[in-house]
Amino acid sequence: MLFYPHFISTHQSFRIYNIRMFSFFISSLLFALSSIVDVNASSNSLDPYTNWTKVSDTATWSARNYHGCVVFDDKIFVLGGYDGSKSKSISSTVDGSTWINGASPTWDGRYGHAALIYDNKIFVIGGEASGVQSDVWSSVDGAAWNQVTVSGAFNMRSYHTVVEFNNQLVLIAGFSSPYYFQDVWTSADGATWALVTNAAPWPGRSGHRSVVYDESIFIMGGRNGAVMLNDVWVSTDIVNWSLLTGAAPWTGRYGLAAVVFDNKIFVSGGHNNVVVQDGMWMSSNGANWTLVTDTVPWGARYGLASVVYDNKMWIIGGQGVPRYNDAWSVEAPPAAVPTPPSAINNAISGGWLCGNIILIGYVAVKYLQ
Repeated sequence: MLFYPHFISTHQSFRIYNIRMFSFFISSLLFALSSIVDVNASSNSLDPYTNWTKVSDTATWSARNYHGCVVFDDKIFVLGGYDGSKSKSISSTVDGSTWINGASPTWDGRYGHAALIYDNKIFVIGGEASGVQSDVWSSVDGAAWNQVTVSGAFNMRSYHTVVEFNNQLVLIAGFSSPYYFQDVWTSADGATWALVTNAAPWPGRSGHRSVVYDESIFIMGGRNGAVMLNDVWVSTDIVNWSLLTGAAPWTGRYGLAAVVFDNKIFVSGGHNNVVVQDGMWMSSNGANWTLVTDTVPWGARYGLASVVYDNKMWIIGGQGVPRYNDAWSVEAPPAAVPTPPSAINNAISGGWLCGNIILIGYVAVKYLQ
């Protein structure tokens, strides 16, 4: 057998070249497939959270801030607040557009109170009325009210928060001049309260927000005197607290709104003691925050309310320039779904991908034997 070194060298070089071509076509194919599979990636963008709709420009209730706002009996309720005086009005809506003004409640007009749903009732707790209050009221329908206690053991206060957690009411911090409370209280019925701690590891505060998320309580923001807070703390048992961040990227503020929506915590509005805050931030863990937008269509405001209703996040009322009695909503983005096989089949039959497959097969059979 004769040996032709030049011929074999050329053939090997040609074969190496085609191996590289084969690798290129494989990469092209994978890129095409990934672009098809990721067709729903846009659902993870921030855009859906910026598509707000003004549902009501001037509701029948007076413009106000530091009001209570709850979702109950398939309605949104607005309770009390500051409209130039201490309001005691109650209004409700099933769609955010048409509001019905209810009968005047038996509790005194107030603002800076806490309002929430617990034990299938609406609760109103404390706030600024004829002086700072520690009373507790409940209603099974938003019309008839029962005074649960004239004076809760948690002492008079306003700008506090109360959430339901582990089948109990949990009251956190608040203000009664000159004190910024640093305490946590619990109650099973709203009448009898037990002190958990009067020296929590976080600074005393008022005008903060508390939310229940991922089987934990998160508290964030607020003020302690002239100190504007942008810290975030979390607890799974209301006894032990962990600092998630001492300085979130959003400015320290009080009178902010915070709500859990689409499996994330959203923060908006507030006041940093200099200017009213605009924009919106979100977080999936309370430690890392993403700016959704630095300019919201409903404008800078504080003492606003935010709730989730009808699979939408709502912003209702608040103080800007001037006070507002409007309602805005944004829908949750559609959940990403797996790309159906038909989409891949259509793409393959579209020509480009099919052509690459033919070329890959040709190279593999012709040159890589």
